[in-house]
Amino acid sequence: MVELKFLKELPVRSLNKNPFIELSGADIYVDKNANRFAFFGFKNYVRSPMFSLYLVIKQYDSFGSFIRETKFSLPSIYVPVGSYVTEKPIRLADECEGCEVYIS
Repeated sequence: MVELKFLKELPVRSLNKNPFIELSGADIYVDKNANRFAFFGFKNYVRSPMFSLYLVIKQYDSFGSFIRETKFSLPSIYVPVGSYVTEKPIRLADECEGCEVYIS
């Protein structure tokens, strides 16, 4: 198990307007080797639980230049109505200072 420490809040913007799930924020954490990871928070507005989540994350540096696109899939999760934070950290580029997220 890798120990992660909170670094700072990650500015994020949702690329889609989904009435059922909303991106509520993200935080950057670092490990002992200064590798960056993010945890993303969501709000589920559907009365029934969600059983999967697919994210396309576009990472940008402090100048707003595109770094890379990361795809992240949670094919079997259980998210009841309310708030949810990804349980697994998502690896970020070392120079990542902001993200755009498409939720499916």
